[in-house]
Amino acid sequence: MSGPPILLLNVGDEKKLKENVRVIDGHVMGIIPDAIERRRLRVEVKKASRPAALADKGIVSIVLDNIESRGMPVERNIAVASIIAGRDTTADCMGWLFHLLGERGKIPKFSTDKHYTPTVEDINKVPYLEACIRELLRLYPPGPLITAHCIKDTVFPDGTFVPANTDISIALFSCRRLASVWGEDALEFKPKRFIDNETIPMTATKFAALSAGPRICLSKPTTCHCWLNSSLFNLSKSRGTSLSYHGPRPAPRHATFTPAQGTGFYFRPCRDANDEIVSEYFRCRCGTVRKQTRRNGYSSLMQHVRREHPDYEAVMLTASTDETDSLLNYVRRSALNVFGWLDWIIKNGLPLHFCENPAARR
Repeated sequence: MSGPPILLLNVGDEKKLKENVRVIDGHVMGIIPDAIERRRLRVEVKKASRPAALADKGIVSIVLDNIESRGMPVERNIAVASIIAGRDTTADCMGWLFHLLGERGKIPKFSTDKHYTPTVEDINKVPYLEACIRELLRLYPPGPLITAHCIKDTVFPDGTFVPANTDISIALFSCRRLASVWGEDALEFKPKRFIDNETIPMTATKFAALSAGPRICLSKPTTCHCWLNSSLFNLSKSRGTSLSYHGPRPAPRHATFTPAQGTGFYFRPCRDANDEIVSEYFRCRCGTVRKQTRRNGYSSLMQHVRREHPDYEAVMLTASTDETDSLLNYVRRSALNVFGWLDWIIKNGLPLHFCENPAARR
């Protein structure tokens, strides 16, 4: 028995679904009012020309700032999409981002002003940063295979006929690496391929890893795309920060295209004015950091760093100054645990670079 009548019985999977939706609504609806209140207070603080709090802008706040409010149901749906759909995909993208940066050993610099605090609008106006993210998603799409089911006979504009009950799969991972489409350097990481020298802004249909038009991923303009850009921007401001990558490993099977668990990196703090290394390497595994540290008896990443490297505190005092904001200092602010970033941001707001008051960085 199937169809609408069984929904009235509230049994089996339908009952379980309603219970699950009730749990999600209870969690999300508790976030939205708090985000709305924090946004209201932030606007009042800004009007009064007072310093803004450090962590007063979370994912839902960004959504509310960038869309026209149409009532609680719409905001609820966007919040659910950001939390659920954006969790694994965002974490996977960040893992591959560190993978690509680690292969090159050096993080590009996009800003020389250490007091500059970019806003969401500023980051969206940096074409090269957007090109880096698009190139990342081209090589390592979080959803390598997209499948759609045709419910009725359909004819595409080019004349292609698709009969009903047909499953159509798009292998994004394969088509984004075709030399016939992207050239002989299709396997290379070259962000400049997404920059139009004449018009600079890139067309949405040129690259559709997150879809385009009416079917565009909700996380692209709100959380995932913006957050990836901001993270890369913040890392680029660390003077001389280096990453040392020690080889690829086979990736496990997941719904999303996840980097291999245990892919290792060595994060090194900044160099001094003479390009001298101020400390040794500190190891961090880009992947399920939280699980790996707990397996070794450490409750957090920073406890792992402190126990493995007793001179950590002394190094931080010398490496993290006003002139050199090291990557490890950024780690210390709960930002390196790749698979925990999204939860941390939801609870605490965005990292430092979204503060409206530059002095709050100290």
